[in-house]
Amino acid sequence: MEVTYINFDMVKSVLSSTLVGPDRWVAVAIASHANGSGDCSPSVSRIAYVAGLSDRAVQKHIAVLVDLGLIERNSLPGRPTRYTLILENLPTFGGQSYPQPANEVHPIGSKSYSQPTHAVHHTPAPEAPDPRTTCAKPTNDVHPNKERINKEIKKGINARESESLANAGSPKTGLSKTDWALRLVSKHEAGEPVSMGVLRMARSALTREAHCAP
Repeated sequence: MEVTYINFDMVKSVLSSTLVGPDRWVAVAIASHANGSGDCSPSVSRIAYVAGLSDRAVQKHIAVLVDLGLIERNSLPGRPTRYTLILENLPTFGGQSYPQPANEVHPIGSKSYSQPTHAVHHTPAPEAPDPRTTCAKPTNDVHPNKERINKEIKKGINARESESLANAGSPKTGLSKTDWALRLVSKHEAGEPVSMGVLRMARSALTREAHCAP
């Protein structure tokens, strides 16, 4: 799949919001296909491809965005599902905040509320040795080469990401630089390991695309 059209104005609006995590990147994927009115009809697999998520995850986060009033979804038999991005409902810095899950509070006296247990320290028997002299020291289970191995793994991941971004857009990869850049930024937002150098390359690629857009 290759991106043939991106609505950078819509994408910038979503990126300027306080949406976080997968919700943010599903909204970016929908915004990138929207027309000037915010309407588009990308398939779930297409949204999943741009957002870097599974089809099931995309369906879950679309439902979240619909519940938040950030997109409208219209499904008609025999026709592609139509999505409408509602920009005025996007949470922004200094404006309305992104809804957070409510904290579960257990009132005192409820069945689910448990009292903290009190630790009781018994006096050792006269013949018992001083506990301070018999306490075993914690063993160090860290493999001596663990740090070096982690560095080698991270180095290999970063090298593959850099090479993939540099080669994006060639017939061999099947990905445009814009697609790959969106993938890397999405991985970073989802908490997956992406080096800062590669992340800067990806963001620079998206910025250049935005400036070159008519």
